[in-house]
Amino acid sequence: MSFNPLIIGSIQESGAGGVIAYTTSGSPTVNNYTGYTGVKWTGTGTIIVSAAGLVDVLIMGGGGAGGGGAQCGASGGGGAGAAYEITGLLLPVGTHTITVGAGGAGTSTNTMNNGVDSSLAISGGSTYTADGGGAGARLAGTPHTYGVVGNNGGCGGGGSSAWPSIDNAGGTHTGSGVGGSGGYGKRSPSTGHNGGGGGGGAYPSNGGNGNTSNGKGGGGGAGFSSTYPDGVSTYYGGGGGGASTQNMSTGVGSGGTGGGTTAGYAYSSPPANCAANSASGGGASDCQTSGSGGSGFVVIRVAA
Repeated sequence: MSFNPLIIGSIQESGAGGVIAYTTSGSPTVNNYTGYTGVKWTGTGTIIVSAAGLVDVLIMGGGGAGGGGAQCGASGGGGAGAAYEITGLLLPVGTHTITVGAGGAGTSTNTMNNGVDSSLAISGGSTYTADGGGAGARLAGTPHTYGVVGNNGGCGGGGSSAWPSIDNAGGTHTGSGVGGSGGYGKRSPSTGHNGGGGGGGAYPSNGGNGNTSNGKGGGGGAGFSSTYPDGVSTYYGGGGGGASTQNMSTGVGSGGTGGGTTAGYAYSSPPANCAANSASGGGASDCQTSGSGGSGFVVIRVAA
């Protein structure tokens, strides 16, 4: 195996391989487009290879949930799942296992729920894993007297902030593939408002910091663009937006391109859950349940 340092988060492998012959299990979606067939799993399955060949692979981990908590305040946005792209991978004869990670569940308690890893396990060989996203940071103390750091993961969750606490960092990217870090939870001394950090995106793109001038929540990082599933350039794995103590729609952080959801505000406007198989991070909550992260996927692209 040889690693190409010019391709960030990707692996290139070479080997003898002609036209691959295979069947599948797990009901993947199959799309034929110019020069390729994209086979996309949104749940556990297998690819059973009867004649070895070269393929391209994209693995996306499940996105992390936004930060919630029993108290209102500036919690952090959830980090997206990592993007792990592999080009020219030789799939040998055998049954190879695909695992798709779930998104972290949104919460109104003091838990912080990461997304779950997705993977491709080669029979008798390597396992390629994209880590699930880190959860956005909750608020802590009664009442919300301090913030905490975001969780590490495929992309880091955003940090939280509560008066008069210090700034709290977002989580960092872990594992293989690519992913951004979460933004800092910050306080605006001039307004007294706090802004949670946005979750990291799979571009890789870091989440935005809470705004120190107005206490607005940080935006989620941008997602990873790929044509592998269906030949159309689409973004996956946007980070979730950070919440704010402003308690108004203008104060919340926006979700990152690729499916990250915008933070909620006050009691009546909770953040949306991320779409299934978007690998994106959930929006942070302010006084309500946080947004759930989107589940991941695995796609194998085969030359037609």
